[in-house]
Amino acid sequence: MAGTAVSEQETEQGVAQSTELHSLSTAQGTSVRYTPAPGAEPLRLGRPLVVAIDGQSGSGKSSVSKEVARRLRLAYLDTGAMYRAVAWDCLERGLDLADGTLVEAAARGLDLELSTSPATERVLVRGADVTAAIREPRSSASVSAVATNL
Repeated sequence: MAGTAVSEQETEQGVAQSTELHSLSTAQGTSVRYTPAPGAEPLRLGRPLVVAIDGQSGSGKSSVSKEVARRLRLAYLDTGAMYRAVAWDCLERGLDLADGTLVEAAARGLDLELSTSPATERVLVRGADVTAAIREPRSSASVSAVATNL
C-alpha cells in the first residue's frame, strides 16, 4: 500500500506552502518520507522520539543524524560530543583516564551544556566554549579511554 498526503498552509506573507508525507507499506514494514514546509511544525510535536545511530568512527553518523533532525525538526543530541567533553575536561585537569572511578566521578560532576539544534554545534564546560577544543587531536585520541570507563 502506498500513499501521499499533501497539506497546504499560508505563510504570514500570504504564500502557500505544502507539506508532504509519503508512505509505502510492504510485508517488511512501513517506510515514511516526511517533507515539511519551511516553518512547519515538528512531526512528533509533544511526543518523545529517540533515534540512535551506531557505527564506526568517521562513518557519517553525525552528518546523517543532523540531517534527519533538521528535516524532521527534531532536537539533536550529539552524545559523541558529550564523551569528547568529558575527555577534554579530564585532560585539562590532569586526571588518569585509565582510572574508571575517577573518570566516572569527573563525568558525573561535569558542568556541561550542549546545543540541541542540528544547525548549531555548541559545547560549554563550566561555562567555557570548548566546541573546537573537543575536536582537536588531543581530545579525539582520548575519547575511547573515557567511553570504555563510562
